[in-house]
Amino acid sequence: MTGVSFTLDDDIALDGLNRLKRAAGDLTGAYDALGAHFVFSTQRNIERETAPDGSKWRPLSPRTAEKRIGRGRNARKRGYSHILRLTARLYQSISHQVLADGVQWGTNVLYGRIHQLGGEIDMAPRQGTVTMKSIRKRGNRFVRTGTKDATSRVVSIRGHKVTIPARPYLGISAMDREEVPEIVADYLRQEASQ
Repeated sequence: MTGVSFTLDDDIALDGLNRLKRAAGDLTGAYDALGAHFVFSTQRNIERETAPDGSKWRPLSPRTAEKRIGRGRNARKRGYSHILRLTARLYQSISHQVLADGVQWGTNVLYGRIHQLGGEIDMAPRQGTVTMKSIRKRGNRFVRTGTKDATSRVVSIRGHKVTIPARPYLGISAMDREEVPEIVADYLRQEASQ
């Protein structure tokens, strides 16, 4: 090297560089921070009922929304609101796992896949029990089992298909793409300062 050169022999600076080198060699802490971010981001997608690309989910069908109205103690949450959050099971199941060379996040709930990708479910023919009550001037009406003066009977239900539209909640958004380098930089800064 021609000209002027400088050799770093400051113990404090060298110690800082060595800590940074060690931190960069073991990124499990950064992967854990990224995983926590992606769990939060995924839950935010579910809360906002939007895909990672920002598009709104398709609303529930009127038939599905009607089934959700006015039953149980969570009746105020039912209807068209809270797609994929009625019981919060899927929402609460979102977790992450740190791997040797990265991080993965998702759910272990079986129905999570069909909601992410969409698809058809084949409902096999089956039998069920219906409970009806004769109501004056209205004819027979479906009622809950155990209703006074109601009669129950076994009915056959034909096989049919149920189409579930895709409601993607897992993925990387534009905001996530901006956050990832900052999370990694924060991790390296923190590790280098210790």
